[in-house]
Amino acid sequence: MTSKPTPDTIADLLQEDRQFPPTDAFRAQANAATGDVYARAERDPEGFWEGFARELEWFTPWTQVLDWKPPHAKWFVGGTLNASVNCVDRHVRGPRRNKAAIIWEGEPGDRQVLTYWELAREVSRGPVRWRSRQLAETLSLPPTNHLACGGFHSNTRSQGRIQSRARAWSAQYPSRSCAAAW
Repeated sequence: MTSKPTPDTIADLLQEDRQFPPTDAFRAQANAATGDVYARAERDPEGFWEGFARELEWFTPWTQVLDWKPPHAKWFVGGTLNASVNCVDRHVRGPRRNKAAIIWEGEPGDRQVLTYWELAREVSRGPVRWRSRQLAETLSLPPTNHLACGGFHSNTRSQGRIQSRARAWSAQYPSRSCAAAW
C-alpha cells in the first residue's frame, strides 16, 4: 500500500535548482548574445519590438506600434500578417527549407522530424485530405486556426490551385471558412 503524497512532498518535486548554461558556440550565434538587449528594450520598448516585427512579412504594414490605453494594449495597429507565411512559407523560400521545423518525440523513443519543406507540403495537402475523407461537412475551423488555413491560402509553390480550392471550400461551407484576405 502506498502512502498519499503530502503537499510538502509535491512541492519538493517541483523544486528545480539545476542550471544548464549554453555552450560558447551556441552563445556566439544567439540573437541576444549579451545582456545589453535588456537595456535596449528598457530604453525604447516600442522601437525594440518594432525592430523584430520588421523581420516578419506583413501584408499591410502597421500605422502605430503601440496603442496603450491601460489596461488594454494594441500592438502593431493596422498591420495584417499571416502566421503561416511567417512560420512556414518564408522559411521554405530560403536557406532553412531543409532544416527541422518540428521535432516530435514520443514514448518510448518515437521520433519524427519535419523540415520546413515537409511541413509546408503537409499543410497544403490538408484541404485535399479533408475533402477525400469527406470530413469537410463535419470539420469546423475556429477563427484562430490560421496555421492550417494560412498554409493553403498562401503556399508559395502552388498558390493559384490551392487558393481556388480554398475559395471553393469557403463557398460551399461559408460558416466554417477562414477569415482570409484574397
